[in-house]
Amino acid sequence: MIWKFLRLFFTNTNPPDEPKKILVIREAAIGDVILITPFLKQLRKLYPKATIEYVVVDWASSILAHNSNIDRVYQVSNELIFGSKMDLLKKRLSFFSELAKKNYDIVFSPTTQLIYKAALLLFRNTYKIGFDTVAYGVIGLSNFMLSDYVYIDLKEIPRKRHVAQLYLEMLRRLHPNYNVQAETTGLEIFLSDVEKNRIDEIFQSLGWCDEHEFIAIAPSAGGGVKPDAAIKTAPPEKFVQTIRLLRENNPKRRFVMIGSKGERDYVDKMALCDGKNIINLCGDLTLLESTQLLKQSALLISNDSGVSHMASALKLNHIVLFGATDSIEFGPYQNPNAKVLKVALPCAPCRENHCMVEESTQTKDFKRPYCLNMITPEEIVEQAEMLLKKRAK
Repeated sequence: MIWKFLRLFFTNTNPPDEPKKILVIREAAIGDVILITPFLKQLRKLYPKATIEYVVVDWASSILAHNSNIDRVYQVSNELIFGSKMDLLKKRLSFFSELAKKNYDIVFSPTTQLIYKAALLLFRNTYKIGFDTVAYGVIGLSNFMLSDYVYIDLKEIPRKRHVAQLYLEMLRRLHPNYNVQAETTGLEIFLSDVEKNRIDEIFQSLGWCDEHEFIAIAPSAGGGVKPDAAIKTAPPEKFVQTIRLLRENNPKRRFVMIGSKGERDYVDKMALCDGKNIINLCGDLTLLESTQLLKQSALLISNDSGVSHMASALKLNHIVLFGATDSIEFGPYQNPNAKVLKVALPCAPCRENHCMVEESTQTKDFKRPYCLNMITPEEIVEQAEMLLKKRAK
């Protein structure tokens, strides 16, 4: 009973018919900000006269540049995303207390993490929709601050819905007759001539021209050496051998290694980049410049990471390697030119930050994670050649 009382005190349970001010809170990471763009487009269609504002972490904010579905973007720093729980809570309450004064009619906050939901208590007279892992009809600590939510079943492995569809589900909670499947749109990133000129300059300085086939490689998955990224990152030798085989098939191919500044050393240690045919641009490009580079490429080969969603927004030829993470939930979204490579193992997707396969006579020669090590360069090259051949027609 106490949770029901608190819910009545801290939230508005009556959805507004014609909301004038809407706030969307999905700060990070890069992939999530890209994946929520179909939701933003449909939100604008449903409420064309409303003011729609968005809270995003500063290093992912450029993804929303030129997006006409948003009227204003609030940028936050890492200190509102990472840190000790008490310090994080204090800083988030301070920041969102100012936004709460703007009297939003609806706030969307698609996260299951309680530490990020706590700030919603400040929006007392607002209709709030988010995510929760508690079944519908059960009000408790994790959802009493929400007016309604999309239920995420943690026992559902693999998932049945893509995360982009889960974002759209929030609109169906507001409008029961809203058809998520029928109204789904692809991912969106908006580019300008600034990014194109920058990539053209780089290619021209290298002497790369139209006779060359540009292939982008993203060999890491958000850091590569971090525990939560390593489980999504195929061993570097897989990419090294893949590039060598693709070059043997066509010496005119040129390769660009892309990623963050923190991934530059990871790529350098592959001892593959020669500054002429294979270059390392990790940390040299903005997010939008990286997207433009992909647009001018014939193919992307990557792990499950933010760059893979950039490829989906462009409908780019794309090979993405999956292991511990769920390709149904996080795979290429509405990209008919994408191919997921994964190994059918009973433990995959395990969604764990460490490999669950016990070492045995059969597995001792494989590094972790076992599932990504089972994907061979020959398989990658076979799929790559098929996509490139299809593109050339």
